[in-house]
Amino acid sequence: MAWADRVVNLRVTVEPRYSTAPTAAEAAPYLGSYLATWTSSGGDPGTLATLKVVYERGGLVGYWTPALWEELERVLLIRIAPDGMVMGFTSDSDTWGDTGTGDVLDDIFMEMVFEFSTPVNGHSQGIELRGRKDRLLGTAKRVK
Repeated sequence: MAWADRVVNLRVTVEPRYSTAPTAAEAAPYLGSYLATWTSSGGDPGTLATLKVVYERGGLVGYWTPALWEELERVLLIRIAPDGMVMGFTSDSDTWGDTGTGDVLDDIFMEMVFEFSTPVNGHSQGIELRGRKDRLLGTAKRVK
């Protein structure tokens, strides 16, 4: 904070509410490619997109094809529940705000929750994409 003749330096430390850096073992059940189909409330009904989930630089990362929004194909997946995740939007940085993945976390998109199915034989078989008030926006099925 600064005024004409005064400056006050404040150091604020906040404990993270959600983890952005799962271990490789915690990430393993979710890794793979999923084919997503949107419902009428999630976008153009029947439109397909592929979500490839990888463990990258210590974080769980999703790559959308085609991108969900212009120039947004890479998202950080942040666990908010045992099998529930949300998207984090990042910008590349190695100087401040490091999430553990070398990225600066710019925003968390809480409007869409990824509910991964309970893993079978070590792998989640699908995802329900849920919006506000638990509205189903789309589903995704593991393809590999």
